[in-house]
Amino acid sequence: MNNVSRFFRAAWKLLVGENIPVWLSLILMALGAYATYQLAPSINEKFQIQAAKREFLVDNMKSFADSTKDLIDVISKAINEKDQQKYNQQIADANRLIAKLQFSSVQLMYVIPEYSNSVVSFQKSVEDLQNRITLYRPQEYTGDILQELKLTSKKSLEIYSILMKKAGIGI
Repeated sequence: MNNVSRFFRAAWKLLVGENIPVWLSLILMALGAYATYQLAPSINEKFQIQAAKREFLVDNMKSFADSTKDLIDVISKAINEKDQQKYNQQIADANRLIAKLQFSSVQLMYVIPEYSNSVVSFQKSVEDLQNRITLYRPQEYTGDILQELKLTSKKSLEIYSILMKKAGIGI
């Protein structure tokens, strides 16, 4: 026990004393150089990878939100259209946006695999919405389409909040 306390007293005097031995200075400098050239780049690389993942998530969120908003706008205009030809053009635009959202959903399966059930549920609601607007004819009852649109919006918001959480953006 006496040897242990003597060791700690000597170590304390060495570390806290006014004079640091040259050998200790050299060892500390070598450790500092090692940390600078070996550890710092790996830590920096991890931060860069994390920043790239976050940027990818934020870009996906923006694209996903914009496509969903555009789809809602196009369908809202389409169901109020009286002219069949104009309606068909708007539905063509809606189908393009639906294809874009379906592709985004496939990407999301890799980005948030732990929430694949939510993504599949969104894909199903988009598919059901597409079926409704394809069968619809101008001046018919729009209630079914509006219900499907609400469901798709709800599922979209669910995925959007998952992406925000994954990106570390608080809501």
